[in-house]
Amino acid sequence: MDNNQEEIRLIDYIRLARRGKKVIFAWLVAGLLFGAITYVVYQHGASKAPSMYTGEAVIQVGSITNSYLSEQPVENIDGLVWKINSGFYGGPAKLSAAHIPSTMLLDITSTAPAQDQAKNALQNVVSQIVADQNAKIDSYKKNDPQDISDSSYSMVVKQPDASLAAPAKKFSLLLMLIAGGLLGIFVGVFAVLLGDWWKNNKKYIA
Repeated sequence: MDNNQEEIRLIDYIRLARRGKKVIFAWLVAGLLFGAITYVVYQHGASKAPSMYTGEAVIQVGSITNSYLSEQPVENIDGLVWKINSGFYGGPAKLSAAHIPSTMLLDITSTAPAQDQAKNALQNVVSQIVADQNAKIDSYKKNDPQDISDSSYSMVVKQPDASLAAPAKKFSLLLMLIAGGLLGIFVGVFAVLLGDWWKNNKKYIA
């Protein structure tokens, strides 16, 4: 019984869709136009977007070993990541950093509209960090040379460099037309169902 009712409902929906095929087709065309216009607008905006350059450098944070502690970084790496990501070092380029897990390596990246800005910003921050950390190690050695059993200075593992950033992935016209067409069909079917419901129930609403 339930299967028969479901078949009847499905047949009714198909008949309703056939009667409203002009409405559905109109919405399909509108959806295709919407997809085409969206594609054109997106392409225009992408062509107007300024080129961006990204740079990268890697630092090995220096370490100190004494009679109280095993090998420890001369500066807390996670704290250093926070300082860089929060804009502590400033500059014309946007800087970001990440601690490479299970190492004392710090990966620093920069983003700027000009290649020299991206590279110079990296060089400045890398030089400052390495100089400050090595000065701290020298200070430890000078103040308590007997207690410092071992140490390693901070150094640049990967020299700062910058290149043109990969462009944002573009949507194809076909993909936009398919998305617009499906959206149009969905709205068209919904409009037909809504119209049929209103036709059958408006007398009760009024």
